[in-house]
Amino acid sequence: MKVININRNSGNFADYYVTMAASNGTYTLKFTGTSADIRVGYGTDEWKDHFNDYCKTWKKKYGFEKTFLTYLRDVMQLSGISLYKINSNDTIDQVTLTVNNKIIKTPCP
Repeated sequence: MKVININRNSGNFADYYVTMAASNGTYTLKFTGTSADIRVGYGTDEWKDHFNDYCKTWKKKYGFEKTFLTYLRDVMQLSGISLYKINSNDTIDQVTLTVNNKIIKTPCP
């Protein structure tokens, strides 16, 4: 997958999202933050390799969703990103990681 980087420092950031197919389903990431939440420099091979190593360590223990959201929050220190799972029955759940590291799935209307 190739991500196109468009630099913006103002405007409607709610229009930014990406959909990805993973081994356990299809997910959409939506940016819900402000320009202050935007970080740069994560599109390198070094970060890709670091994420792959992190997944090898934690994915079996915690599952994909918790591992991914923990990585965004704790390692990359990103905020303002929402994760949505598109289910096989065409429903969508918002997947949230609580401060106690528990996954909560909330059905979208």
